[in-house]
Amino acid sequence: MEDSLIQVKFLNHKHSVHINRGETVLDAAKKAGVYINSPCGGMGLCGKCRVLIKSGQTRITAEERKFLSPEELEKGFRLACKAVPEGDLAVQAEEKKTESKILSTGVLNGELKFQPALGVKDVKIPKLELGCEKSYSGLLEEKLPGASYDLSILRELADITASGEDSFRAVMVGSQILTLKRGQASQSLFAVCFDIGTTTIAGELVNLSTGESVDSVSAGNEQGGYGADVLSRINYSSQSSENLKDISDVIVSQIDELISRLCVRSGIEPETVYSLFVAGNTTMLQLFAGINCSNLGKIPFINVLGRGTLLKAKEVGLKNLFPEGDVYLMPVIGGFLGGDTTACIAAANLNSEKQKLQLLVDIGTNGEIVLNNYGEITAASTAAGPALEGAKISCGMRADTGAVDECSLDGGDINCGCIGSGEPEGICGSGLIDAIACMLEAGVINMMGHFTDKPESLPDGIQTRIQKKNGEMEFVLSDSGSKHVSITQRDIREFQLAAGAIRAGINILLKRSGLKFSQLDEVLLAGGFGAFLNVENACRAGLLPCESTGCVSRISSIGNAALAGVKRVLLDSSAKEKLEIDCREIKHVELSVDTDFQMEFSEAMLFPQIS
Repeated sequence: MEDSLIQVKFLNHKHSVHINRGETVLDAAKKAGVYINSPCGGMGLCGKCRVLIKSGQTRITAEERKFLSPEELEKGFRLACKAVPEGDLAVQAEEKKTESKILSTGVLNGELKFQPALGVKDVKIPKLELGCEKSYSGLLEEKLPGASYDLSILRELADITASGEDSFRAVMVGSQILTLKRGQASQSLFAVCFDIGTTTIAGELVNLSTGESVDSVSAGNEQGGYGADVLSRINYSSQSSENLKDISDVIVSQIDELISRLCVRSGIEPETVYSLFVAGNTTMLQLFAGINCSNLGKIPFINVLGRGTLLKAKEVGLKNLFPEGDVYLMPVIGGFLGGDTTACIAAANLNSEKQKLQLLVDIGTNGEIVLNNYGEITAASTAAGPALEGAKISCGMRADTGAVDECSLDGGDINCGCIGSGEPEGICGSGLIDAIACMLEAGVINMMGHFTDKPESLPDGIQTRIQKKNGEMEFVLSDSGSKHVSITQRDIREFQLAAGAIRAGINILLKRSGLKFSQLDEVLLAGGFGAFLNVENACRAGLLPCESTGCVSRISSIGNAALAGVKRVLLDSSAKEKLEIDCREIKHVELSVDTDFQMEFSEAMLFPQIS
């Protein structure tokens, strides 16, 4: 049996694991806890999971010959998802980027009431003497009428009273006693709130005694090794209970580590963090809770979670949180309209605004669209795919160091800016939108998305960027340094699919309400992506259905609204209760069965003419 095992060493991570013959380097990385970016979920379709083989052999596959040049193959570069070790292997995996554009702040519309469910109550009980017929639990109930507790509280009560103390503090969430603290224990209570996105995670540590934010943290979602989009992760987790546990453990461990980081930096003990409130799309929430997602991967896309779900930290497997502390998952509207959408609604206060026409759009791998028609709310989700977050784009990458994140026309050429001070290595979503808009404006591509057949009519600087590589047209953004960064005809098509899906979804909701985009009082863009994009370019590139440049002034970003919204329900228990009730009244429009969607989608694939 031992002879069938192969050792794989990840040199720059100092990890070593054994895998079975026939398993891949990507399989080994998952076992070792080494993150390798694999947007296509290990299907060999994206070519992004590059590793360098330092010693040992793998058989070169057709997929590797497609994505890697002969020179790269000669040097030892392979695709982790296709590289099957023939014997022991030493691998160098790409290091995680250190500089990322992940937004962890958002805007709260309307007044925030500070009335958290979690609080501390001082309790003083008399010492009982011989002949007294009362019990200490009876006295506790007298001091805290209607309070509920379990065996752990009785044990704590016995320890406190046995030591001769008669004063203590009860940490409570609503009427439930979480723990009893001796004497004059600190009254400071802490909680954390997280937005678990498909691509990125953002979290915040909050002092529940004051309502103030103590610290924030963000990171790329380490489930990315299982695929860039939710369907890849649903597919993987549905294959076996072991796979479900694997992918669930990844996100639970990452959240646990991020909570620990917040505590260490802020100098507080994890035992004083009593609650975790979580926003995320339906798939992310169910995977975090270790719930089978296979029903979300097939029509009619049924979710297990519904109204806000309350769990215990120890149930989830979190170690850097009070063990009996509450873990609250935001309510789910239905299907792919998950807790991130309800959190955005809470942040924007849409469920309380009855005097406006508002559109809320959370642009990401899965685009969520919410229309407030003077208090009547309809919502839809659309599978935009991961193109806007760098996947399925030939030179695409996350918004990390080296990513082209903005482009602009300057005379007869295009200028590109990138994250960090080094050379461009790829292009992220905001840069892709800018580049597409510039290409349209300069006449490089037409409304169909095809490259011009008259490049000689364009300025010299633009002309030189239009090239042909491997028989396919491309527009070169950067050819300096070691990386060739360009946009191909296939990339343009991927963008059209993503932008068309979002624009078609918006049009369907507006049509059902008898409205036009120009009639809206305001358009709110939620999510980190929405905060970094150039709104005019987004309209020019067809991401939003602007009928004229005048619409642009009504479009604004509210940042990471999911994180802001989950923080609102953490700090305001009445907002939490209202949101749970209101979410049941929201009309869910299932675009996959809407008879008009395919027509709208086909039309939205064309780039618009902005007047």
